[in-house]
Amino acid sequence: MTTRLRVLGPVELTGADGEAVPLGGRRQERLAALLCAAAGRIMPSDRLVRLLWPDEGPRDPAAALHSQVWRLRRTLAAAGLGLERRGPGYVLLAEPADLDASAFEALVTGHRVEDCEPAAVRDLLAAGLALWRGEAYLGMSDIPALRDEARRLSEIKLSWVERAAARLLEAGDTATASAYLRRSIAEDPLREQSRILLMRALAVEGRSADAVAQYHSYRRAQVDETGLDPGPAMANAYERLIARETGNAAEQPGAVRVMPVAVPEPVSPIVGREAEADQLIRMLGGGHRLITLTGPGGVGKTRLAVEVARRKWDADAVFVDLSRVRAAADVPDVFARAYGAGRAGPDPAAALAAAAGPGELLLLVDCSGQARPAHEFLVDLLSRCPGAVAMVTSRERLGVPGEIEFPVRPLPAPDADADPEEAAAAAAVTLFLERVPHPFLAAWPDGPALVSRVGRLCRDLGGLPLAIETAAALAAHQPIDEVADRLVGSLREPVAAHDVAGPLDAAIGWSYERLRPAERRVLLRLCAFSGRFGVPAVRAVCAGAGSDTAVERLTALGLVTAHRDGPEVRYSVPAMISAYLERDHRHGDERTRARAAHFRYHAGRCRDPQFLDDKLLARIDSGYADFLAALQHGMDRPGDDADVGDLAISMVLYWLWREEPEPALTWLDRLADRLAGTPSWPARADVLRATFLRNLGRLAEAADMAVRGTAALAAAGDQDWLVTAYALLTGLADDRGDAEETVRCAEAAVRAARAGVPRRLPEALGYLAYAHVAAGHPARAAEVALEALTMLDGVDSLALRAGTRINAAQALIEAGQGVVAVEVLTSGLSELRDVPDGMLGYRIKLGWAHLATGDHAAALRWFATFADEVARTDQRLWVAEAIAGCACALVRGGPGRTAALVLGSAQRQLQRCEVDVSPWIRRQLDDAYGEITRWPGGSDLVRAGELLTVDAVIRMLPAGRSTGVVAGLTTV
Repeated sequence: MTTRLRVLGPVELTGADGEAVPLGGRRQERLAALLCAAAGRIMPSDRLVRLLWPDEGPRDPAAALHSQVWRLRRTLAAAGLGLERRGPGYVLLAEPADLDASAFEALVTGHRVEDCEPAAVRDLLAAGLALWRGEAYLGMSDIPALRDEARRLSEIKLSWVERAAARLLEAGDTATASAYLRRSIAEDPLREQSRILLMRALAVEGRSADAVAQYHSYRRAQVDETGLDPGPAMANAYERLIARETGNAAEQPGAVRVMPVAVPEPVSPIVGREAEADQLIRMLGGGHRLITLTGPGGVGKTRLAVEVARRKWDADAVFVDLSRVRAAADVPDVFARAYGAGRAGPDPAAALAAAAGPGELLLLVDCSGQARPAHEFLVDLLSRCPGAVAMVTSRERLGVPGEIEFPVRPLPAPDADADPEEAAAAAAVTLFLERVPHPFLAAWPDGPALVSRVGRLCRDLGGLPLAIETAAALAAHQPIDEVADRLVGSLREPVAAHDVAGPLDAAIGWSYERLRPAERRVLLRLCAFSGRFGVPAVRAVCAGAGSDTAVERLTALGLVTAHRDGPEVRYSVPAMISAYLERDHRHGDERTRARAAHFRYHAGRCRDPQFLDDKLLARIDSGYADFLAALQHGMDRPGDDADVGDLAISMVLYWLWREEPEPALTWLDRLADRLAGTPSWPARADVLRATFLRNLGRLAEAADMAVRGTAALAAAGDQDWLVTAYALLTGLADDRGDAEETVRCAEAAVRAARAGVPRRLPEALGYLAYAHVAAGHPARAAEVALEALTMLDGVDSLALRAGTRINAAQALIEAGQGVVAVEVLTSGLSELRDVPDGMLGYRIKLGWAHLATGDHAAALRWFATFADEVARTDQRLWVAEAIAGCACALVRGGPGRTAALVLGSAQRQLQRCEVDVSPWIRRQLDDAYGEITRWPGGSDLVRAGELLTVDAVIRMLPAGRSTGVVAGLTTV
């Protein structure tokens, strides 16, 4: 039975293929659990806030909850589930079969086990209990609602098992009934009915002594826990047992007592493998008698198997160490010594089967790469021991009938863009912090910076536990940022086996030596990638049949890491694997060919880039590291100027979208000489460079470059880029306060759009609406703005839609339609959820729109959030306007020292940028200044504010500006 959201154990989400979908942090897991517990019912928002933030709630609960719900909705969608707002709260949209708890309850209520045939009862028990991976809502007992729900589900399960066991006892199947009853008792030792039924089963089997031992075990537990003797039902069951005891439970003469070699006791707790351990136990209890744990050396196969044997298995276990076995003839003696039975004898399998007897037994066979000599003997032994099951650890599967392969993967490491909470929850980070000696860990700084550095280290090491534990030991004596460099650097040297990376080097070498030549070639070519890559990229760069199969084998051997990105599987090569391959200098030509193929693939995804092409920007955003590496390789590679030009323009457009001028201007300088003769490159580059210069407040330089680029684009008939150029000239004319030129340039942008780029016509009309604002024609501005908005349905670019709304909203504000402007901007907010932080300008316009409606607190929230984030980008033009907006909103809140200082800084920033704001904004600033100068000492404070730096002003703005409505914080 396949379920999507699983809470019968740790909370997990799986996709349609059964692979785990990361929930992204502890709070996301709790939110999913709460919604699942209310399956089909509305969970009120206020109750969710109380349960998710029990100690100290967020400043803006609604916004904080909305953020969590939005993130979870995206995650659930990857698994085919939904989350909907209804009335006062939210409801999880899922079928009962998608939720393991609902599926279990449906199975229990849909079949009356008392009326089923024994075979059907066994099938139902196997199916129902397979849904359980541990205690329901494991690890969330601090939430009362989930604690109560877990108890309810546990009671349903245990009561159902008891009814099923009673039916099996009635049918004479005491063995199956006993096995399930023991599991119930292990879960709840004071479960009276389960004990009574187990005592009955043991008595029927003639094991009265064991039945009596069960009674005494129960009595001790009852007295220790409650101080009371067993109740009447248990007392009566015990009296009946004693009355009919016949003594046939004595040991059979000649029985051999097995003295197995103990499974090693772990010296440290297991990390990140709890769900896998529970899954293995379910498999062992579900009839799978031979399970092979496969994976690369150092991934933790043996540690996981030991955890199962020591912590989860409640019968005898034998540890068989085959790590030094080289010949098949030696295998029986190793097994015999593990049993404590001496040498194996002439028929070793028969002798060992007699020693083991019919009871339950777990064989933990640690092959460490030596599985082949053992597999035939192990299969023969299992066929003679009906009560035995085996877990084998091997780097590759045995390949025998009845074997179930259980791949053990590296631990998940956090993504590069994971927030501190998500990074700290990653199993690889948890393992590192667990293994670092605590005296050293206590001396380290706390906070996001440490978690980020540990996350980066774990990514470099591919999440391999052996590498992470080695790094943790090194981190006790050197800075954490140097640990990965030392480990990876050691792998580049042939003498690594004598250095700190010795065991790690051996583990990688074992896997690498088993690769066929074609697989080694694929691995070498994959090292051309800097980040994650998908199957199409593999096929393009590896350029040969069989690359898909090779990647599967490389993943199985731990040389390549697989990542589940929504419905797609992407891959990456850990830095330590790339370093290992660098020691071999014989493949320089192959590496060069791989980098060339990597460049051609990424350049091919950037053909003829257009302004604000959402799909292009999304491609770069998801593979940024590789697009940048491809551009660097293109710069070093002669020829291919057209490809380099398209790739460079695409990257600069991406930096424009992300509002990151520094890398854009640096690359534009580097590329100017290289691509001077490439058609269309110089003109487009001029327009892009001018755009960044304008945002940095360098208006004169921007204007000269924009005019030059526009002329060249007009001569070439490049209408799409011509719209962009005229839009830039519109803004520059507005910055200078030249209203007539602003209108002329905007009209030219509209003509260019009508001439051949209809998708950009609404955007161009938005510029024209804004131009009419600058020219003092508010009625005409509003008319053109509304025309632009009616055409938005035909625009598929989210960024272009947002830009049109921004300009239209400003026109509506100037025309006295602030309420409509708020509605226009608010209606587009949902579209920006999937757009990275490149549309920050949207926030500042929301601030002015709210100010126009008189909602000063909401206006301050948007202005302050914008200023806080954009100040770090050094985009002075935007920062100046954001600070001006903060000043106007603060003044409306009443007299205050902060308002006066911020207004002084705003005036100074606007003067420095030589910006002429719109007439409406100018009126707001003049009104604010007039109001402040009427306060005692107001003029002096304004002058003092002119001396403040931008950072100082940002620190003065109200706390909590990123979420919620700021209110009551403006006065001093």
